[in-house]
Amino acid sequence: MFYLGSPAHPRWCRDHCKIQPDCVQLHNRKNGVLWPWDVLADMWDSPGHSEFFSWVHDPKDEASHRCEEYWNRVSHLPFYKKLVIKNPGKTIPLSWHMDGVKVYKTHKVWAYSHSSAIRKGQSIDTKTLFLLFRDSDMVKPHTHDAVAKLIAYTMDVLQSGVFPDKDVDGNSFRQNSKEAKRAGSYFAGVWCAAFACFKADLEGRVMAHKLVRNWASDSICEHCLASKLPQCSYGDFTNAAAYWECMLTHEQYLMLNPPGKTSAWTSVRGWDITRNLDESCQIVSLRFGRENWQSYPELASCYKGAMVKYMIFWVAEFLKEKLDEVDTENNRLRAYCAWSLYQFQYLQETNGPWLSSNAAEEMAEMGRYRTRYESCMSSRTRVQVITDGILARQLQVRTLTLAPLALAVAEPQTRGVPEPAVCAALGPLGIYEQIFRDIGRYANLDLQRLALYDGFCLRRRRACIRLRVVDGIPYVLDMFPGYQSRHRSILHALWRVLVRFGPLPNLEVTIDVTDGELQNIDLPILVITHKKEEPRGILYPDFTFYSWPESTCPPEISHDYSPTAKSRDRAHYSYDRWIKNTCVLRVLLD
Repeated sequence: MFYLGSPAHPRWCRDHCKIQPDCVQLHNRKNGVLWPWDVLADMWDSPGHSEFFSWVHDPKDEASHRCEEYWNRVSHLPFYKKLVIKNPGKTIPLSWHMDGVKVYKTHKVWAYSHSSAIRKGQSIDTKTLFLLFRDSDMVKPHTHDAVAKLIAYTMDVLQSGVFPDKDVDGNSFRQNSKEAKRAGSYFAGVWCAAFACFKADLEGRVMAHKLVRNWASDSICEHCLASKLPQCSYGDFTNAAAYWECMLTHEQYLMLNPPGKTSAWTSVRGWDITRNLDESCQIVSLRFGRENWQSYPELASCYKGAMVKYMIFWVAEFLKEKLDEVDTENNRLRAYCAWSLYQFQYLQETNGPWLSSNAAEEMAEMGRYRTRYESCMSSRTRVQVITDGILARQLQVRTLTLAPLALAVAEPQTRGVPEPAVCAALGPLGIYEQIFRDIGRYANLDLQRLALYDGFCLRRRRACIRLRVVDGIPYVLDMFPGYQSRHRSILHALWRVLVRFGPLPNLEVTIDVTDGELQNIDLPILVITHKKEEPRGILYPDFTFYSWPESTCPPEISHDYSPTAKSRDRAHYSYDRWIKNTCVLRVLLD
């Protein structure tokens, strides 16, 4: 096997290739390259220039009109002003693509290609190879920097519309050579090309552009402040998310790179960070996000984007056929959400480079499939589920108040759980009236407040549990450990509730497992006790009472049952921590 730039390639290509590749220096080695002007010139020489125009756009008769439309639509963006385009109708918007390809299990190559940004279709019909090199021959980051400088030289030549009169190093071509004879002549009539965008997966963008904000760091987004840290959690998909406060400009992003480690793509005319087009498959398929590849390594390599799309289409069609057999409302909602994800991909595949207002509106609605799924599974508000834009199903759910104590307060008949006799007997005494008055204002929260509570755990990322009960089955969505074993004891207490009272109604509850209310968030609290000079305190009632952390009740003491001392002679560690009233202590001891 040989590849572009290998020792065997020039000999074979000299006899078989219609377009002869050139040889350039990539940092520490020679490598083959297919100059785009040679490819465009060859297509231009086809009968009626048909190959050239069909490569630019399909149908080919609209090529000039679509080029002009593209540049008019992006003329308000900052990158456009750097290009200085003179004839938009004759300037091809060029898209660059980079990807790593595994040839064998242990053999990987990096491929750079380019295509017309207004041409949709299969890669074999739309993309043209620029160069490729073995991963084993690459020197990070110098090889990719060398490629970026080649592309900068290439784009300057393509935008001029004529063959170059100097090579990539600035040297004049050898006299009487083919390159010297054609220098300054048009390679495709009066047509030229200008930089439009860059496409790559997350790994490629990090390597090519030296992104300091990426999936492998706490700050995962190069466009905003989204982070794995709780203050700007990327898990918050609401409009009130903290990371929306600031969107990074190209200049601001470059300032984040250490001195001397700026991307070599800054030398490409027109490139800026906003022209790194994001992958929609990783935007909408959040569970396949690259930031989770260490937890789910099989998703990083085995399932490519095309395969994931096939899986999504198949699942959606299967669920559509089986929808009549679905027996529960929650499962129907799940099927509708899977269908909306399918519709999002379908709309993107079947529309042209520009969406109509109706298609854009429908696509935006379908793209919210995950946040809609989260809302559908919540038991706190009325949600509207839109599937394919025609079928709409409205779910009326009961209002439950979410407290940090895992307390869902509602009328007994709405909870789906028989009220214990001991609780019913206390009702006429008015013992619950104060509780209902205190937390009544949480019964009808607006969407912004609900979104704030929804993302509480993901923003905080410590001492917090998010639990969802669906069809009587509890699911732990998020669990961030609290102090020692406190979070485990909370789950144990919840399990005891499920065993004692049977299946609970569908609900979602957020549980704060800190020893006190320290969140600076408006939540229903029963009692907080603290010293006069201390703003923090202890929350009552404390449901971890039966399982204090190890530092308070060391196992060698709390689980030592050999002494048979009387109750009055024992040291009540858990009581001593929070009960200082000797009268109450005496009653408890008795």
